[in-house]
Amino acid sequence: MNKMPPSQYRGFDTYTRTDHHSYVKENFKVLADLLQEKLEAGQIGPDSRVLDVGCATGALIAYLASRFPGFSFDGLDISEELIGIAREKVPQARFETGSVADLPQWCESTYDVALLIGVLGIFDEEEARDALYRLIDSVREGGVIYVFHQFNEFDIDVMVKHRRVDPENRWDGWGAGWNIYSYRTIGEWLEGRCRSHRFIDFQMPFPLEPQDNPVRTWTIDLADGSRRLTNGLKLLVDLRFLEIVV
Repeated sequence: MNKMPPSQYRGFDTYTRTDHHSYVKENFKVLADLLQEKLEAGQIGPDSRVLDVGCATGALIAYLASRFPGFSFDGLDISEELIGIAREKVPQARFETGSVADLPQWCESTYDVALLIGVLGIFDEEEARDALYRLIDSVREGGVIYVFHQFNEFDIDVMVKHRRVDPENRWDGWGAGWNIYSYRTIGEWLEGRCRSHRFIDFQMPFPLEPQDNPVRTWTIDLADGSRRLTNGLKLLVDLRFLEIVV
């Protein structure tokens, strides 16, 4: 898989303008609960090694380290600036600059847990498939992978390109980040490569207001009383965890 040119993802300023260590995202809490279930079931140990691909400034690792003090953490991100912040914020973890394409050289297939949170939708089809394969290769037999993004229960894959055109934040090209892969496609990719996989729905437990950056999500109330995420791309965003047991 070729490395994704950083120019295709244009959300780095989200992490440099906002201190994501000052609060805990709701999906972080759900992920920690899922890991706690695996720990209590004996599927991972209290000294598990965890790899977070696309770790940004290390906010997720910082939170998980507070929940699981016996775990060791490695973080990987293509942004040198974000990795620099992560090293300052979470000095007890190891952080390296690189992409998921670097994994075969960077790790030795010994992780108990691998994470890809909010990243898969950046990749086109071949890149996304190979990203999952590299994650599988990075995890020991019996280990677990969690991928957090949009997944479509209908048999449709969706490729999305977008760009901001407001004068103060105009992009000089198109950005990626909201591609959607179907349950069927994910299942076909994973067939014969893992013990099991499942999708876990995520629901925002409280309302979110629109932000200055219209690419960021907020919630709307639907006629049936449910709360849904949307954004300035005019998408209804159904976020889910993909759990892969290797």
